[in-house]
Amino acid sequence: MSEELKNCPFCGSEAKVDDIIGRYAYCPNSDCHLWRLEGEEIEIDEWQSRPIEYALRKQLDMAVEALEKIKRAWTDNGSMHLYEAMKEASDALSEINRIGGMNVQG
Repeated sequence: MSEELKNCPFCGSEAKVDDIIGRYAYCPNSDCHLWRLEGEEIEIDEWQSRPIEYALRKQLDMAVEALEKIKRAWTDNGSMHLYEAMKEASDALSEINRIGGMNVQG
């Protein structure tokens, strides 16, 4: 495997690879609900895929960009620019809410 395994998405423990087959990842933390249980193996590709994390990261980037536009418009002291920036920010936040309401699957 060329890519390092991501930590457990729930408890943050360092993930482990099944020693026998080497195709499955698991969480070694017995207190975590992703702890290795017989018959509930997670293939490495699935373990590495974090569609919700990717969607949240996209939402965060959109929000930061919108806020940066407002900040630039505010420091430029142009009320029309500020209005336009706030409108764009509002549109971006609406899009974030729309994306957040979607059922994201990998």
